[in-house]
Amino acid sequence: PPSGYAPASTNDFCHWAGQDADNPTNHDITPQTVQKYLYGLKAWHLYHKEEYPATLEARVAVMLRASAKEDVEAPAKEKKGAITIPHLVYLAKTLAKGLKRKKAILDLVLVLFWGMARLGELTHRERTGHPNTKREVTIQDVLFLQKADGTKRATILLREAKTAKPREVQKLWLKTQGNLLCPIEALKRRKIEVGNPEATLFGYQSKTGQRTNLTRGRLFQHSHGGPSGRDKETRVMAVGMLQAIHP
Repeated sequence: PPSGYAPASTNDFCHWAGQDADNPTNHDITPQTVQKYLYGLKAWHLYHKEEYPATLEARVAVMLRASAKEDVEAPAKEKKGAITIPHLVYLAKTLAKGLKRKKAILDLVLVLFWGMARLGELTHRERTGHPNTKREVTIQDVLFLQKADGTKRATILLREAKTAKPREVQKLWLKTQGNLLCPIEALKRRKIEVGNPEATLFGYQSKTGQRTNLTRGRLFQHSHGGPSGRDKETRVMAVGMLQAIHP
């Protein structure tokens, strides 16, 4: 890269990390988060063979300590509430009546909740197009089983689980629930909707037959804007649950 080039300007970084002591917001960045990003900046300089400002280290350390003291005196942020069964029931009754996209989101929420999976492990990278079968979850990665006592189960093969070792395939286990919140039925609905075993697991077919995949960014994007009222309330709630269950 050219000399002096950096992934972010000083002004941009300060605008992102800075706080107004008299006007706190829900988007304030903690000193711990700033420290993590600074480690990333150091790694960037090392990779690009750029010199990291030597005099910056001591100054930043002092500022972060001072900022940490201010944060201790500030009121603690309100923690996200736990996701409960009544939340899922409300969401299921609302989204189940919607279009294909809403039904796909509902099935994703149910699998995330009961499987304690991470959102990035089950969503897809691209909104359209064929998935990377070596990384992304497809229809053929779902296996249905039945134990000797009649209990129904299902597994999803995760090839890029966050806690997995390189090339390790982890299994996400799910049990039947016997009600409208059953993750097994959610997976069956996904499998029935599309006959192609290499299609994305969480997506939906448009009227033209094109497969649209659920992506993390698209889900969050659709929680903002659009019409107000009950429909938007449901969308915001669904995305909030996706974030709260497992990021």
